[in-house]
Amino acid sequence: LALGSVSMAAVPAQAEKKPKETKAEPLKLSKEFREAAGPIDKVYKAQDWPATMTAIDAAEPAAKTPDEIYTLNQYRLDVGTKTQNPAAQEKAITAMLGTGLLPAADIGKYHFFAGKFASDRKDYAKAETEYAAAAAANYATTDLYLSQAKIYADTCKYPQVLTTLEKAIQTEEATGKKAPEDWYKFGFGQAYKGKLN
Repeated sequence: LALGSVSMAAVPAQAEKKPKETKAEPLKLSKEFREAAGPIDKVYKAQDWPATMTAIDAAEPAAKTPDEIYTLNQYRLDVGTKTQNPAAQEKAITAMLGTGLLPAADIGKYHFFAGKFASDRKDYAKAETEYAAAAAANYATTDLYLSQAKIYADTCKYPQVLTTLEKAIQTEEATGKKAPEDWYKFGFGQAYKGKLN
């Protein structure tokens, strides 16, 4: 039973187009960073993704301020998404979260995807932390709750499985849909394993 499978193509809206400034005010970039990042744009426009990623990595030491880190990692996230490179996507998302510059509406989504990448690497502790941060940022979706349930199942935290699975069912039903029977079967199996009468 595949719970919480979400397409990585759904990562951020920025990944669907060339990175641009998203703050109300223009991002402040130093002369040193602009010079170091200069080669990125040329290979990006040529859609040479390996060369773009190389240029991004080369410019990374010059990205010292939150604005510069955010700008650089918009490129990394975009290229990582286009080339289906989960390591690059996770690195970019983590860095962008750390800058404090993400729009409030995107914070929960980014934590969710950071959790998905960690879960795929079987780093369950990080995944659990990221999912909790997504929930705290009001990212209340069935994808989140099913992903949390899967993490708890993989780590034998059976009561938590049922709690998050119940949230998934309630969220699904709140949209007028009926929760799939497989969700109930999954919950029953987890309750049996955990000896939860």
